[in-house]
Amino acid sequence: MNFNFEGNYKAKRNINLGGVRTHDDRRSLMAKAQRERRAREQERIRLQKTIKIQAFYRRYRATKLLHQQLREDFEQLLSAQSTDRVNALFTLTRQLILFYRPSDSHYITLYTAYLLSPYNHSTLLNYLFTLKGKASESWVWLVCLLAKKVILPDIKSNDSGCYLLSVVLNPSCYPDAVEDRHRLRIMNYTIYHTPILETLGYIISTSEHSKQDAYSLLHYILLSTMHPSFQSTTALPLMVATHLLKWPFFIDNLSRNSVHQFIQCLSYDSLLNQTIVLLQGTQHELDDTSIAGLLMNITQLGDIDSGILLKNSFANYAKTLQLILTRLPIEYLFTRPDDIDTKIIDEQDSDLSDESEKEDVEMEEIPVRQVSPIIKERLEAFYDKKKMYNLLYRFNEAIKITADRNDMVKSVASLFNTIMIRWPSKKDLILNTLLYKSSMTRDLLQLLWEIWNKSEEALLFNEYHMMHRLTEAAGSITDPKVSSASYPVLFLLCEIYTRVLLTISDDEFLEKREFFSSTYTNPLQLNQVIQLGQQLKNMSFTLFWQANDIDLNRCIPSTSIQISHFRSTITHLLQQIHLRDSRRSFCPSDHWLIPDLDTDNFSSAAVAEEFNLENDKEEDEEEERRPVRVISRGRMAVISPRLGILNNIPFVIPFEQRVEIFRMFVENDRERNNIADSYFRPSSSVTIRRNHMFEDGFESLYHMGANLKNRISILFVDEFGLQEAGIDGGGVFKEFLTGLSHEAFDVNYGLFVSTPDQLLYPNPSYYAVGSSQLSQFEFLGLIIGKAVYEGILLDVPFADFFLKKCLGKSNYLDDLSSLDPELYKGLLSVKNFTGDVEDLSLDFTITQDDVGKTRVIELIPNGSHIPVTNQNRIQYIYLVANYRLNVQIAKQCKAFFRGLSTIVDPKWLRMFNQQELQVVLGGASIPIDLDDLRTHTTYAGFTEKDAAIQYFWRALESFDNDLRMKFVKFVTSCSRPPLLGFKELVPTFCIRNAGVDDGRLPTSSTCVNLLKLPNFTAYDILRRYKQTKK
Repeated sequence: MNFNFEGNYKAKRNINLGGVRTHDDRRSLMAKAQRERRAREQERIRLQKTIKIQAFYRRYRATKLLHQQLREDFEQLLSAQSTDRVNALFTLTRQLILFYRPSDSHYITLYTAYLLSPYNHSTLLNYLFTLKGKASESWVWLVCLLAKKVILPDIKSNDSGCYLLSVVLNPSCYPDAVEDRHRLRIMNYTIYHTPILETLGYIISTSEHSKQDAYSLLHYILLSTMHPSFQSTTALPLMVATHLLKWPFFIDNLSRNSVHQFIQCLSYDSLLNQTIVLLQGTQHELDDTSIAGLLMNITQLGDIDSGILLKNSFANYAKTLQLILTRLPIEYLFTRPDDIDTKIIDEQDSDLSDESEKEDVEMEEIPVRQVSPIIKERLEAFYDKKKMYNLLYRFNEAIKITADRNDMVKSVASLFNTIMIRWPSKKDLILNTLLYKSSMTRDLLQLLWEIWNKSEEALLFNEYHMMHRLTEAAGSITDPKVSSASYPVLFLLCEIYTRVLLTISDDEFLEKREFFSSTYTNPLQLNQVIQLGQQLKNMSFTLFWQANDIDLNRCIPSTSIQISHFRSTITHLLQQIHLRDSRRSFCPSDHWLIPDLDTDNFSSAAVAEEFNLENDKEEDEEEERRPVRVISRGRMAVISPRLGILNNIPFVIPFEQRVEIFRMFVENDRERNNIADSYFRPSSSVTIRRNHMFEDGFESLYHMGANLKNRISILFVDEFGLQEAGIDGGGVFKEFLTGLSHEAFDVNYGLFVSTPDQLLYPNPSYYAVGSSQLSQFEFLGLIIGKAVYEGILLDVPFADFFLKKCLGKSNYLDDLSSLDPELYKGLLSVKNFTGDVEDLSLDFTITQDDVGKTRVIELIPNGSHIPVTNQNRIQYIYLVANYRLNVQIAKQCKAFFRGLSTIVDPKWLRMFNQQELQVVLGGASIPIDLDDLRTHTTYAGFTEKDAAIQYFWRALESFDNDLRMKFVKFVTSCSRPPLLGFKELVPTFCIRNAGVDDGRLPTSSTCVNLLKLPNFTAYDILRRYKQTKK
């Protein structure tokens, strides 16, 4: 805007009379130049492509014209009566090599006829090999090129080509040594520089074409490889494996003589070595069908003449099969598509699954590849019983003559492991075959133990002070640089021995053999079992402790065993050995503990990890994410190594320490749920009739579920319908729990029955599985959970097999002795019967008495028509024990545990085995510690120095332990002391002055652990009354 001092402030208009003028800036000029440059470049490229297309077309047209001219010359020369037929054949061969295309296959027939035409008392072919000098060399190379360029590319669809090549390579056509030398040169070139082996493998393995010429050609090749002048190299077995044996059914389609010739020409051990090189390397990639073909053909060769070839090659044979099975896709290993529609991804699969964790599974859809049903059917035969037995038998024969037992055992162990891992549905069949169909089981286990125990890894894990070598120990399993082949031996040892322990009794295990057949006694000596337990304990502890630093989905180096699967297997056997020791001790007292482990630090860290874990779960619920699921043991070990230890191998931590951890878990739960703050403010008040405790308790409390953790006030109504006076400060609820348990667990009530030792377990009758009864079992689980949660001891003795089932574990043969001793003895008699078991007239059924009615239960489909024989008696024994211990009380246990786990977190319960859980429920079966009781006693109306109190403790000290237990039950309603001593008694044990009255008996209020003691004037009076009361 222009300004001046004349008052005119408006801007002047600028008028341009020269028209519109554009000003291009630097950027637009650069863009324009780039566009023009790109246009010129595209034009140049288009021109170059045009030139190439024109050149290609001209070349194609010229080649086509040339080939057409050559064909015409070829036909003309064939029809002409040439006087120089040798040169004519040279010309025909060159022409055929130059112009041949797949559509020209009829020319091969014409050429073959000309080649075999009579000449000089023989054939033209034979005569050409008698030529000398350069002519001979030219002919040999022309034949090599003819095979490579003309015959082999079209041989799969042209029978005349296969015939021509078989004629050229037929040794009978060359009786002269010089002539045969030329043939061997052609053979050598054909084998090493053409795909002849792969082509023959395809033709022989399929039925699309005539195979006679292919058989003849293979025969000539095999004969040539045996000739002294043949240039045989170490690559030949590798080529045979790569190109011939990869075809499914190749060996099947050969005649017996051809197979024997095949083996004579090629060393079977060399063939196995080269196959191992092939499978371990990356130079030759084989497709899935080729891998299946290798498995078929190598096993077929191994079965020739009852496995004679395996006598000196068994280690390589086992290693080869193991490598093949590792690379074979799972689609080839199942007969039904349903088996592989989904893939379960769950660490719990590798860490001891139990019934409470079945929901902790994720499903991932994977594509299913189509596999020939013929190939699948053939592979099915690989793991049949006879095959497994023969494999074990040949191993047993080979081990007698081998110089390197270690290498053979490790190879065979890897093979059996891979079979079980790759065919999990056949694991039982394989293990049963190894165990019960073979007389070599004991020798096999001893051999596996011997090889494993001599390894450096066994020495490492036999270390007593393991805490100082945890990193080294973990590296020995996971680090490829230090890991050895000893772990497959241990893995197989654990798999077999775990199965052995399922069907031998404690007497057989402890080697009391005078009553039992040696076939079924413990295959390992007790000192070996103790040493194995030490190694497995350290190994399992290492894998759980280091879980955060280990990729459990990886395989142990040089094996097909996932680390998670390995951990699961060794932990399972470890638990079995510990279970035996807990029933009838044979290990040193501190055998199961981890020396140098800071248990106090362990406890505080475990409690902190559990607290954080539960808080994270609550945050997930508040954010309305997916429903929170029960965390499996495998996942638990990854999230929290210490909780993983407590849930899988809790016995490495002292029992008292675990009880303290349990009480801290409960306190944390109270804090999370604000239960501790509301101790004096009951959340609910319930009226209970004393003579109908279970009925009223069920009606009032069952629907509360997890809210039963809160404080509940109980108001009793006596038999006259009058409310009892008093305020429930916690003691009345304890009295209610005690009274309800006495009523509900009375065998006359019908929900529970007792063993001969008066231990309780759910009624197995059909009546007990009704919906109302299952609800009652769940309610009893809630009540027991409430008692455990509050630290209230109940004098209810449960059977071990029932508690074991409630913890999600399975019971086995030896657990049957507590339920039905007579049946247990009978089954052992059947197992050790030396005659024909069929004479006992047993079948696969069991009878069950249901309220006076007898029912016959079939243990397997059509079991009433299947007799028990010497061969299947182990299966019968297992099924009978499984039905009595697991099946018939499964629903009742599941309902009971559902209630118990509503109050007490399952991962807390898994810190204990069944014997320890009984202690948690009812107190420790240990002598009464009077010093501990005296330390934690309070007085009301008395002082510790009063004469009556001095008389009281003097009297208790004079009692034996049985009388002391009766006294404790008189005051607390439970004869056993609390787990961690009387400091855990809630409320604290109290002695109240009941006045001076030498004629009055002491009384008690068990609901508040109160003893009402008269102020006796003399010791003799007090002791007489106390002993009378007991």
